[in-house]
Amino acid sequence: MTTPRIAITAVGCITPLGETLSDTFAALLRGESGVGPITSFDASDFPVRFAAELKNRPQMDQGALKLDLTRRCWEQMKSQIGDTPLPERIGV
Repeated sequence: MTTPRIAITAVGCITPLGETLSDTFAALLRGESGVGPITSFDASDFPVRFAAELKNRPQMDQGALKLDLTRRCWEQMKSQIGDTPLPERIGV
């Protein structure tokens, strides 16, 4: 069995530290943490009240939020690959 060859052609991310790789990396270099008190819901009934939440996240139900995050990830991917032709098989 041969190991398939892969190529990483672009990197993107949406994290609590930033919505681009450069924003996230710059925040890491400044020593920032993406962890803080939970603000997206009332966590008073839970034993842990801190998390790494996305900042400036729109308030919407889970289904709409998943679609929004998928759209944002797709936009990141498109901005990274530009006019590069896509292969037949692709993973995101």
